[in-house]
Amino acid sequence: FFFSSRRRHTRLQGDWSSDVCSSDLLMEIHLGITTNGTVLDRHWDRLEKIEKLSLGFSTDAVSPDVYEKIRLKGNWSQVDANIRRFREMTRTRRNWAMVLSAVVQRRNLGRLAEMARYCVELDVVCYFSAMVGAHAVEENPFLNPALLQESPNWEEDLIAAVELCESAGTAAAAQTAATLRPVLAQLQRLAKNPGLVVLPAASVGPRRTRGQFFTDLKRQLE
Repeated sequence: FFFSSRRRHTRLQGDWSSDVCSSDLLMEIHLGITTNGTVLDRHWDRLEKIEKLSLGFSTDAVSPDVYEKIRLKGNWSQVDANIRRFREMTRTRRNWAMVLSAVVQRRNLGRLAEMARYCVELDVVCYFSAMVGAHAVEENPFLNPALLQESPNWEEDLIAAVELCESAGTAAAAQTAATLRPVLAQLQRLAKNPGLVVLPAASVGPRRTRGQFFTDLKRQLE
């Protein structure tokens, strides 16, 4: 986690919340955090000290049966409660904001309209995006469109999600619809391409560890 100001730039590891929330820079910075929302309830007292705060909740699904397949050992009811509580807090704090995000993948195909509906209910933006990375070709319909056959209603569901957002008439829903349309269009193109060649999972190689990722990133920046 990084936070910065005009005076210093610090990398914090581990349980950084106590360091950030006790910092004298809190009145100067706008703190942005991406979180899965699981343990947010442990830090309400610390978060309330932050003047300008934006949370991005990475969820990928909004129902227990789908969410807990994607997020192993996840607890949707706990995450849902934290999302809803933070949403209520943003209504009374002018400098607080939140968004949700979802990576479209095999396990949530056919269940994206319910996520759109959830975001419309809360009046928050959800950023839907295509899954990337060849390491997960067995989960990625954008690399392996044969996976679309496992969810026969995927197109109907995505169209319903777009229409739901478009009909909501709010700025947040309009932004959500804007991220859904290219996902729908891309999958529709892939579904019509019978000649698409997909790398077999065995050819992709092992997934990089976090340490390898940062080592590679540092090498690219040098």
